[in-house]
Amino acid sequence: MTVCRSSLSILFVALIDILVVENECGAQCTRQADAAPPPIAPMRDESSAAKSNRDDRESDVLINTLTKFTWARSRPGSQSSELMVWKFDRHGGFCRKFTSDYAEVYSGAWALSQATPNSGIVFLASTKTKPSRFDVFSVSLEGNELRLGEETYRALPHSEDDRPVSYAADDQQAVTGGQRAQHFAMWSLMTQTDWHTDFAAYGDPSQYSFHRSGIYTATFADTACRYSGTWSLMTIGGNISELRLTVPANDCDPRGHRPSFVRELPAKLMDEQLILYRSSYSPK
Repeated sequence: MTVCRSSLSILFVALIDILVVENECGAQCTRQADAAPPPIAPMRDESSAAKSNRDDRESDVLINTLTKFTWARSRPGSQSSELMVWKFDRHGGFCRKFTSDYAEVYSGAWALSQATPNSGIVFLASTKTKPSRFDVFSVSLEGNELRLGEETYRALPHSEDDRPVSYAADDQQAVTGGQRAQHFAMWSLMTQTDWHTDFAAYGDPSQYSFHRSGIYTATFADTACRYSGTWSLMTIGGNISELRLTVPANDCDPRGHRPSFVRELPAKLMDEQLILYRSSYSPK
């Protein structure tokens, strides 16, 4: 019975928080009446033949599911529980609320770039947030769950008082227009080339390849081994970045077998070097 009460409590808190998120995000600012739905931009490396052979209805699967529900995850803690709630609407606005022993809300504009009918990346821009945020998250549908930024979320219905999320014109231009390379500069540079080092910190790969599909590949020269996973990049204030990687179970580490986990690394570009925590990588 204790487990049932706990589960119901978490679900009840989630539903209440969804109402709060949608009310707060709807009230924070007003949406432009002529705001267009977020475009489905094909990946840059997708061939013309692949585009022409793809059923248009496939392109709608991810965006329709993403906007049909509110997405939530809860995580119990020793001091306080954590709740994360996301809302994406078809008018191009998103809102995220994090609740623990404090509450944090940020909202802005989003655009989806698909690699497959069920996966891709989502660009998120929020210039109203201080400091501003420009994030690129991997996204995929896995059964009845959403994998967003290496975290798993469950679908919950929108509230009856569902209102579009507003966003600034600068946000929309950042995620959909020619300014994307400017606002997501680090992501753009990371995906232009492979990154190599001869002096990786113990346990780190000798080479990273970051793909625009939201997939990366790590290569280990010492063990002649490689693995792949999803990656996301969060940039706050234009100069503070965090790289998040899903690392599958593997035997690439010289120290032995490693179980699967999510790795979070501080990341920065300096003097043409990609610095990921203890290791510096050069463009190959």
